[in-house]
Amino acid sequence: MTVDEVTALMRWNVAMYANCAKPLSEENAATQITIWAAELANVPAYAGQRAMRKAFTVCKFPVTLADLCDQLRSIQAEYAVPVADAWKKILWMISRVHYCGEPPLDYPAMFSALPDVAQDWLGSYHAALALNNMSDEGRMYKRGEFERYYEKWTKTAPLNPVLLPANEEVEKQLAAERQKPLLPPKRGYDGWY
Repeated sequence: MTVDEVTALMRWNVAMYANCAKPLSEENAATQITIWAAELANVPAYAGQRAMRKAFTVCKFPVTLADLCDQLRSIQAEYAVPVADAWKKILWMISRVHYCGEPPLDYPAMFSALPDVAQDWLGSYHAALALNNMSDEGRMYKRGEFERYYEKWTKTAPLNPVLLPANEEVEKQLAAERQKPLLPPKRGYDGWY
């Protein structure tokens, strides 16, 4: 977002909470606008406005930068890889680990193809290899652990401009993209039993 777009959001905030917010001096307003513009530099204005409107429905006091970022994260979570699909992608990766007669696999490349949340949870492809050696019970336990991590991660994840809509058309594209299956369709033997 540009400084002008952030200034417009700040005006919305002041207008919305005019009865409970103390007026800002021009110096304080300029400082806040500068900080907000720096933090929201990669955020599309459309997403910022949508997040501000959502924040107005949940905030009883003037919207802070943290409130706005929480709403932006909730918007990006709408378009992120669902937890079940991210888990399937992890399982697909570990199912490809050891097969006799196959050429050696590029584990770092496979790891980098995982969704960001899966990469953060695992830490490295070595953890994925360790997950491959677990029993089914152990994997079920790890799935629960991953789901809890996913929930926390979506609330604190860095803002990703790719997952924030820039306009209504991009919003529809992101929604359609989320509906696509994460894994390719099964063709013959691909490691699944």
